[in-house]
Amino acid sequence: MQPAALPKYPEIALTGHWSAKVLLGVSVDLAGRPKSMRVEKLELSGGPKYAPGTTRDEELIRHAFEAATIEAAKLWRFKDCTEYGWPAARSAMVPVDFHWDAATDKPAAANAPATKH
Repeated sequence: MQPAALPKYPEIALTGHWSAKVLLGVSVDLAGRPKSMRVEKLELSGGPKYAPGTTRDEELIRHAFEAATIEAAKLWRFKDCTEYGWPAARSAMVPVDFHWDAATDKPAAANAPATKH
């Protein structure tokens, strides 16, 4: 995969110092372009510490991370989508990590692995 665009850290997640690990399922067409994407798993961490059991703003934060991941994935291109030398549609699971760096009190760049699928 060649990430032509890394996901942008969502603005709404900045104020609460939220981090997220996203697992994105991607179906790839014969040319290596994503044709459909679906967030398979999303784990939130960080954020303001409210009373136990409180989910204040978590759905908005979750949606922002999902949207940022999918927007970037639309620009990705996958290489070597072949089978026995012929172009072939594929699917892949791509982990994307949004990490808040406590040492600098800033978001670290979101990343996605640059691997072949």
